[in-house]
Amino acid sequence: MNVIYPFLLYLLLYEPLASVLYRIFHDALGLDLTRLFCLLCSGLFVLVLELDLLRRGPGTYSDFHKIELKNGKALHFPGSILLAVVAGSLLNRGITYLSTRIVSKCFADADATLRGSGLPVLYLATVIVLPLLEEVVFRGILLGRLDERFGRAWGILLSSLLFGLIHFNLIQFLYAFLCGMILSLLVIYNRNLWASVIAHSILNLITILSI
Repeated sequence: MNVIYPFLLYLLLYEPLASVLYRIFHDALGLDLTRLFCLLCSGLFVLVLELDLLRRGPGTYSDFHKIELKNGKALHFPGSILLAVVAGSLLNRGITYLSTRIVSKCFADADATLRGSGLPVLYLATVIVLPLLEEVVFRGILLGRLDERFGRAWGILLSSLLFGLIHFNLIQFLYAFLCGMILSLLVIYNRNLWASVIAHSILNLITILSI
């Protein structure tokens, strides 16, 4: 239950709540607010709940540990993040090439959501809040708890699989699944959740700048 509950909380509350907010703000009140703004509001709410679960544990990677910069490790943290970002960027280029040949309506809808939002909301949501939320859920909580229950390899595989599945389309699934494995290895190597949060944020920023 300590594995299923955090995932179901994210799955059943994050996007459904955003849809309800959109109907309230846009349809009922007539406010000109984008879907991404509603996802941002929903994400902040779910993040508070997931951070409480992260704080209570258990989970191998359930804390934002102090970054170790002594004893020759000063370059390990930024260096590993750089490698993860390079690998993720190469994956993104490959998936982008693939997406020109495999058309997915969900992928097109996600792209339209990003393009239809103002820059402040776009950067706040996709570079700060949503990477933090997803890393707390999938690397902070799920990876750690699946690692403890099934072993490290299965922990990486299953948490990355769940991370891919929540994107609900083939193209984003492939990228999220493979990128989830990279971010999982990054967290395990550094034993620090900030590593994957920073890498995830940079990857999202690169994607936004390319739009």
